[in-house]
Amino acid sequence: MKKTLGIAAIAIMSLGLFACNDTAAGMAEDTKENAEVVEKKSEEMAEDVGEAAENAVASTLSTRIKAALVANPITNDPAVSINVNSTADVVTLEGHVATEKQKSEAAEIANQILKETDAKQKLDNKLEVKASGS
Repeated sequence: MKKTLGIAAIAIMSLGLFACNDTAAGMAEDTKENAEVVEKKSEEMAEDVGEAAENAVASTLSTRIKAALVANPITNDPAVSINVNSTADVVTLEGHVATEKQKSEAAEIANQILKETDAKQKLDNKLEVKASGS
């Protein structure tokens, strides 16, 4: 009987050791998986932060160009309607002006600001020349 109890005790302890090993191995695997998830989420967050920064720069650039257009006596005219849209790659001028001079002045203003700010965007001037009353 004592021998049977001893064997049973050894068997139970062995199971306990295997369970500990399984638990330790399981914990190690869980830790590895969690680290991979954290790494992936960190990369996603870094991409989101980078995208938000690009959007902020584009928005600031648009605002700065709009302000310069309003401050300029040639482009600040009731016959002029200029929208400025910026992305990470392009600044687009859209709308209408009354003269070719206003169209070229708007482009010069935008290009000057792009140059001053070392912006990587290119200018796309889609302004249409429409005579007053058209």
